[in-house]
Amino acid sequence: MSKWVNEVVQLAKFALTQPQACYAAYTFGLKCRWTYFLRTLPDIHKLLEPLENALSQALIPAITEHECNQLDRDILALPVHLEGLGLGNPSCKATCEYASSVKVTSPLVDRIESQTHQLQDETLVKKSLQLAVKSQRAAELKNTADKIWETVPIDESTELRGIETEDCHAVLKNIPRTKQ
Repeated sequence: MSKWVNEVVQLAKFALTQPQACYAAYTFGLKCRWTYFLRTLPDIHKLLEPLENALSQALIPAITEHECNQLDRDILALPVHLEGLGLGNPSCKATCEYASSVKVTSPLVDRIESQTHQLQDETLVKKSLQLAVKSQRAAELKNTADKIWETVPIDESTELRGIETEDCHAVLKNIPRTKQ
């Protein structure tokens, strides 16, 4: 865990001058490495708290140039299509990711445990389970986003939601920062 925390801190240092590249490195690099562990290890949410602390106290402030309160953090954790930045909280996502993985792989686990050698059309079963998990996750995310946006004061909500129509999020502008 300390290695991941150190990687986040290093990325935060890089974000001071190159926030776009840092965001891409986080989104397509670091976050993807954690997903495997989130999906395969039960009850690791407590172990991931130092990682979340590094994200919320080092990386996010470096990318956004803003100290975030809990509401800001919740908004930034939302996926981009729900007006966030996809900077999810790994500690909060761990239980959901593991449960989804168990649900999708349960038919295969059952076959292995029972030593069944009959081949059935696993593709249909797997796809239907994946679709069910994806739909459930989408509904949960939408519900979470609605709850978060309901708590934002109207004047701030308009301002925050206006960012995406102006620039696809201020963080992703193509203007490199210079050190001050």
